[in-house]
Amino acid sequence: MIELSWEGPYFEDFNVGERVIHNPSITISAELNRIFSLLTMDFTPLYLDERFRKEVDFHGINPRYLDALTIGISVRDTSVNSLAFLGIDYSKYYELPSEGNTITVETEVVEKRESRTRGNAGVITWVHRTYDERNNLLSEMRRSNLVYKRNFSPWRKFLAGSEESVSVRYEENIQELKYEGIPVKAGYLEDFSPGQVFIHRLGRTVTYFDNLMITMLSANTSPLHFDLEYMRATSFGDLLFLGPMTLAFTCGIASPDLSMKAIGELGISSVKFTAPVFNGDTIHAVSKVLEVMALNDKTGKLKVRTAGFKNRFKVKVVEYDREILVLRRKT
Repeated sequence: MIELSWEGPYFEDFNVGERVIHNPSITISAELNRIFSLLTMDFTPLYLDERFRKEVDFHGINPRYLDALTIGISVRDTSVNSLAFLGIDYSKYYELPSEGNTITVETEVVEKRESRTRGNAGVITWVHRTYDERNNLLSEMRRSNLVYKRNFSPWRKFLAGSEESVSVRYEENIQELKYEGIPVKAGYLEDFSPGQVFIHRLGRTVTYFDNLMITMLSANTSPLHFDLEYMRATSFGDLLFLGPMTLAFTCGIASPDLSMKAIGELGISSVKFTAPVFNGDTIHAVSKVLEVMALNDKTGKLKVRTAGFKNRFKVKVVEYDREILVLRRKT
């Protein structure tokens, strides 16, 4: 079990193999699921249209909301002292919770290493497992954060009235895709083919309201996202927009092109956050179809790679692979 002080754990406090069951558990409501989907501009009928949900016999929540809750519930015991969210290796959905389910998150420390470039922090990797009230495994996520060492804590610097002047640098991590837009189609499996690229029409400007609202909705207590005085004692100097929400916004922006005929989601993988997002940044997204596979006469799997950008597509902020269960066109 991780020993926690009032400040939360630092890099030195984690040991591989330790597990913690987080508080609080949270009961899912349909209203919050719809609010989350609308706030992230995810217009997928699967998460908003009750008639469509009944037609395809789907009762779960938006998986991005589950991801956000999983991370948010765990933050106090894991990443409250993070310098940066590095990425998600995978997020697997075994059974999405529905209204009335109460979810509990358990975390295991699976990897710990020194940072190759920063002496003030190290990399911690966790596996989060989310369960319902009957102890059924709902989802599993593996994520990594750069976590401050105790002597370099911005919280302690903030209390001492000092500031850190070293700027954060992000390494180039993924080969750029050459994007050429194609027209929006109906969204059945047959409308997609490997190599297609969508430059999604919608953009989304991030505001302090978004950050505060979604931080609270996901029970995230990391000061990176809502404590401006704390952040002025860091090299960022301003509130960071939540990594999971940057991902969720890009999924939402992509939804009119990719998931209007979706009946489920199989998971995301290879998530990398490559630049910070701040108040006033405008996020755009581009997706490339990697794989199209028929599973039966009714459904198929669509695999896409989506990249999110800010500053008029000049700065990549996130990239990830996503697998979606999509309806086939009736013949």
